[in-house]
Amino acid sequence: MTNSIPDDNSAGDDSAATPSDAEPSTAHVFMEDTEEDIEWPAGKRLLYAMLDAGLDAPYGCTEGECGACQCVVEPHNNATTHMVHNNVLDEYDIADDMTLACQTLSDTPGGKFDVSYDF
Repeated sequence: MTNSIPDDNSAGDDSAATPSDAEPSTAHVFMEDTEEDIEWPAGKRLLYAMLDAGLDAPYGCTEGECGACQCVVEPHNNATTHMVHNNVLDEYDIADDMTLACQTLSDTPGGKFDVSYDF
């Protein structure tokens, strides 16, 4: 099944709630045979940062309802993230650094994260 990226250029962009001069985070993404560092702009959801970087990140509904974009995000140096919406993961998944890429924002300007779909 091929998914299409929503036509709305602001999809996954929550920058209205983020200072415009906030330093972007960096995500080191491990996906199948791909390993790449990408810029994760402040206020942009992780899934859209990966798609903007040309990665073929998995997703389905983009609403936090299906779990197709589930991945592990491991922060470095006390960096943090949060999910805007989640109807899939339970507290145990979240405690194991699982997140939904379509709903995840970096809370740490200049934060460094490892993102893996190999779990």
